[in-house]
Amino acid sequence: MIARRCYLVGMLLAAFAIGVAATTYGQEATLGLELTPNGPSRASGSRLSSSSYLGGVDVRCTVTVWIEGEWSPWLWAIVYLDVDGSQTSAQDVGYWYVSATAWLSVELATSTRPAQCSADTISGWLSASQDIPGIPDGETSEEGGWNEQEYQGTAMRWIQTLTPSGDHYEGRVVNEQNGGGGIDTCFNNAPWAPFLPMDRVRPRGAGWQVGSNRWGPDRVGYIPQAVEFYRNNGAAPCDFHLNQVMVIDFLSNQMEYTTNGLAAGITSISVWSERLGQYAERIWP
Repeated sequence: MIARRCYLVGMLLAAFAIGVAATTYGQEATLGLELTPNGPSRASGSRLSSSSYLGGVDVRCTVTVWIEGEWSPWLWAIVYLDVDGSQTSAQDVGYWYVSATAWLSVELATSTRPAQCSADTISGWLSASQDIPGIPDGETSEEGGWNEQEYQGTAMRWIQTLTPSGDHYEGRVVNEQNGGGGIDTCFNNAPWAPFLPMDRVRPRGAGWQVGSNRWGPDRVGYIPQAVEFYRNNGAAPCDFHLNQVMVIDFLSNQMEYTTNGLAAGITSISVWSERLGQYAERIWP
């Protein structure tokens, strides 16, 4: 008698895959579920400062069966995929080697949705699941007080709440990217200033972690040295305006969720800050 073994292996194409193993009568089986953002994307060096995605997510579940030996029985595999009620399936039959992939492309949603993958094979029934993270549809801003410690009160600390309020993004990380179209009239009025122009967003390395759907502070304003310099060199009144693209972590990538207008200015006696249409001004110093 010739000993023979049959193997069922799920092909995993991404780092965020789930594997479930089972053994039946000496046969080993593994099922793989893959989630990947789909296009379009913006790469580093374009209008945005780092890669981010604008589309939805592709969900794939693949099962592969092959046999080692001098002969092969009739092989078969059926794979089923269900994403929040949307369903599809695939199957393959043959000798020596068969492979089946169920695939769905789904739009983004604000709430987390489960992706369930299962397979019926000669080795039995297998299943795997993974959540598709939700993406906010925007955010609101409110005053968090003038930044007295770091900026001596020349920048407003804006606190954001992600929307919709009924969905929760606790523990996720948001970051900012440059949205282009910025202008800094203070720097333009005094281009010899020893400061970088405030005409673009320079992303934070670590971003902000979301807690209870809130994140911040986002400091918007000129540093006190710049306020004094522009006043002393005749550049004020002046201001900056720029576009801030917000992204949130999504699987191993980042997904855009809103674009905000940021602005701040200097007068002869005051400083002001604006984010998402919310305005704050104070006499300084």
